[in-house]
Amino acid sequence: MTRRPVLDRTLRTVGYELVFHERPDSLPVWPSGFVAGRHPAYVDVRPELLLAEQTLALDPAAVVLELH
Repeated sequence: MTRRPVLDRTLRTVGYELVFHERPDSLPVWPSGFVAGRHPAYVDVRPELLLAEQTLALDPAAVVLELH
């Protein structure tokens, strides 16, 4: 996994995009504060993951899902 900063137009860090080298079939379980600190973590997900009947136990203040 690689962590890239997400910047606003004034070049301040507003979050971190988490890039997985192999695309996971499910969201990884990790404490978001450990990965992104006080900023939200941006995670790319497939539509199938959101349509699955499993519950996504994510803190909406800590994780932003990017649908691709």
